[in-house]
Amino acid sequence: MSRGGRAGLAALGLLLVLGLASCAAAPEDPSDRILTLCLEPDAGQIAADTARQLSEKLEALSGGRLTLLVKEEAEVLDAMLRAGYDLYLITNRTAAEGLEDYGLFSSPYFFEDYDHLSMALGSKRLRDYLAPRTRAALGVEPMAAFYNGSRVFIQAAEPPAASYADLIARSPALLTTPLGIFEDLLPGGRVLEEERLIDDFARRRTRLIDFDLLRLDALRYPEGVDSLYLVQDFHQADMNWLMLATEGSADTEPLSDHELALLSEAVAYALAYHDRAALETEQQQIDAFGARFSESRITGGGRVAGDFRAAIRAMPKYQNLWNWETYDMLRAIGLSG
Repeated sequence: MSRGGRAGLAALGLLLVLGLASCAAAPEDPSDRILTLCLEPDAGQIAADTARQLSEKLEALSGGRLTLLVKEEAEVLDAMLRAGYDLYLITNRTAAEGLEDYGLFSSPYFFEDYDHLSMALGSKRLRDYLAPRTRAALGVEPMAAFYNGSRVFIQAAEPPAASYADLIARSPALLTTPLGIFEDLLPGGRVLEEERLIDDFARRRTRLIDFDLLRLDALRYPEGVDSLYLVQDFHQADMNWLMLATEGSADTEPLSDHELALLSEAVAYALAYHDRAALETEQQQIDAFGARFSESRITGGGRVAGDFRAAIRAMPKYQNLWNWETYDMLRAIGLSG
């Protein structure tokens, strides 16, 4: 199935989970009202474009009766606690600051691939787990999770690694990952600011780096190197969350059932737009990389992924990082279908 088709299935799944697909055709008209959406600037350009698409789709579905105003605000958690907006489009990192359960989704090798991620994050079981906890902590509930890319390893292999495990295990790494876990799990791993990492890689001060696939064109490659490994193993995924203030904002009442149905349909459309844009951008980055280098690409975490997950649990430093029973339950959702 094409990447765009997979994004469309994720959107359809959202409608089924929310149980509102049939409600959008309800006969009553929504009342004229203005809704507000708080957009976290760090959510990225695709998220900003998606917020605009969501606003336009909601207005079209409601016949102009529902207007969604989008405003950027960096202090998203403060805005939630004061009920400043009706909707919030935020990074997973910010969600994890408000409720630690969200941190699981960015942990190493939590998801196998995009299909696992979209099935898990779009499932009713996950929604039922997260909704009451998020509402208690932040006064909002998750409506949708938007795929915001994954990270890849780039290595100048001299000589080429014999296997994926060899590539990862033997190479000191420079990382920009938000979590410091890889700093402990990779030999000689160090977490650097992105500009320093880009410079060190260009100057051949390291042979292995971890980088955001969506922004791969920001890298500067070492001169004279014509063969690099791109390891696309989904070792750390990123996502944005659309949160709904279930009781409305400080200035608005909660949505009626019909208004919520219209919003849900618009969100499903926005989800397909966001995920398709992220997947297509990743493929464009891979194609550009392949056109520039006579690269060897190794995909799939396999045993290494399992070893990473086991190593996290074995380290005293991380034994109390999360509830591991919850970790297993949430990770199994998409795998079991």
